[in-house]
Amino acid sequence: MPRSVQTANGSRRGGEDRAIHLWHVPTGKSLGGRRGIEKKVRSLSFHPDGRTLASTADAPDGDVRLWDLATLTARPPLAAHVGGAIVCVWRGDGGLLLTSGNSDGSVRAWDMTMPAPRGVVFAVRPAGAPGLHGLALSPEGRHFAVGNADGTISVFKLAAPGVVFPNNSK
Repeated sequence: MPRSVQTANGSRRGGEDRAIHLWHVPTGKSLGGRRGIEKKVRSLSFHPDGRTLASTADAPDGDVRLWDLATLTARPPLAAHVGGAIVCVWRGDGGLLLTSGNSDGSVRAWDMTMPAPRGVVFAVRPAGAPGLHGLALSPEGRHFAVGNADGTISVFKLAAPGVVFPNNSK
């Protein structure tokens, strides 16, 4: 189904039902969903091709789940953050997934072009500091911004002009 006519949310009650729901936007009709998520769903992000949905949740292991939207089955998780992951966001070409941690103070940049995705860790806050609540990528994917629990925003450079992060040519 084209991305323009579907949306997803973590729950009708702020993630408490531990489910992901898919909706057809023009009609408001449910397209089904996935129940039995282990912890409260925090964030969802569609891959640019519309076939995969990334989800973050309150989880002791901090896993990020990748869901095949055709079958609503989970692919192997990305072991991302201690104490759970709060936000996930895809780069426009789908080759990079960023995730932010709840209590480990980090953002991870996942190279999704590899058969086994690899993550690069960016230490944003000291471990144990309040969570990183917002995450955004610049349109060209060279910078990311993080909304911190103390109300500040941190901006990081991923790559120089004309360079795509990660640079796998080396």
